[in-house]
Amino acid sequence: MDLRVIDAASLLTAQDVIKPDDYMETLRDLNDQVDQDALVFPSEIVKDLERRARGEYLSTWVKALASGRSLPTVPYKYNQAVTGACPDLVDPDAPNDSPTAVAALAYMLRNQGRRVQVVTDDLLPKPFRIPLADACDQLLLQRQTFAEYLVDLGLEDRLC
Repeated sequence: MDLRVIDAASLLTAQDVIKPDDYMETLRDLNDQVDQDALVFPSEIVKDLERRARGEYLSTWVKALASGRSLPTVPYKYNQAVTGACPDLVDPDAPNDSPTAVAALAYMLRNQGRRVQVVTDDLLPKPFRIPLADACDQLLLQRQTFAEYLVDLGLEDRLC
């Protein structure tokens, strides 16, 4: 089974792709994935969601999960490797951004021999950087969207 590294874009997409009545139950299922070390995210995701979803349940949920996750912040050498291979991923106004951290975490895990997939809905170019999906392709990291991830979990009946 692949370990999934999820990004902020996918978590923010959750409300759009999950049926409203199934949203909380789906987050509980994701909790279980984190508890089983099948789903991880770097610490930058917490900061990113705090900035982009302050006051929303999602931000609070991620903060609560952060204390129980199994991986520390990614060592700098993996961030360097990712930014060296994909310099256009880095937003010059936010050099410690979460897409770079997600790619670096996935890159690190793969280099440690883990089977890894990045869960990202960061698919479209931004004014100052390429999408995480393009960086995954350049780094030869497997990727899927949040909806595809839910299908893999057998939760396709919860999709809108």
